[in-house]
Amino acid sequence: MRVYRFAKARHAPDAQTMLSGEGAREWGGRFNSPGVRAVYCASTLSLAALEILVHAPRVAILPEYRFLEVQVPDRAIEHIADEEVAEDASVLGDERLGADGVFGFSVASFVIPQERNVVLNPDHPDFASLVTHGDVEPFTLDERLLLR
Repeated sequence: MRVYRFAKARHAPDAQTMLSGEGAREWGGRFNSPGVRAVYCASTLSLAALEILVHAPRVAILPEYRFLEVQVPDRAIEHIADEEVAEDASVLGDERLGADGVFGFSVASFVIPQERNVVLNPDHPDFASLVTHGDVEPFTLDERLLLR
C-alpha cells in the first residue's frame, strides 16, 4: 500500500523525522492523545494536501511543504469501519498505538469520506522493517487555493 506523509518543510528535514511521530506525540491529533506517537498519512497525495489545507489559516502565502511517499504492507493495516469511529477518536487511536499496538490502521477521511487516512504506529516493534519510503520532496500548493 502506498501512502503519503505531508508536512511543513521546517518539520520535514528528512524521512526519519517525518516518520518519527514526534509532532503528534507533542501535540496530539484526531487519533492520538498528547504523549502517544503517531504518523498520519493519506491514501493519495492530494488528500494529504487537503488534510493540511483544511486546517491552514487564511494567509497570503502558505509556508513551504514537503511530502514523503511511504510503502507499507496492506496486510499490516487494520481497516476500521466508519461506525467504529466514535466522537472522541483519540480513544480509538490510543488503544491501537504504542509498543503493544497494531502496526497501523486506516480510517475514512473527514475531509473526503470516500478516501482513507492511514495512521502508522512508530512504536510498533516491526515499524522499521515494514516501512519503506522514497525521498523527501518539495510540494507547492497552488496559490489559487488561498482565494477561498
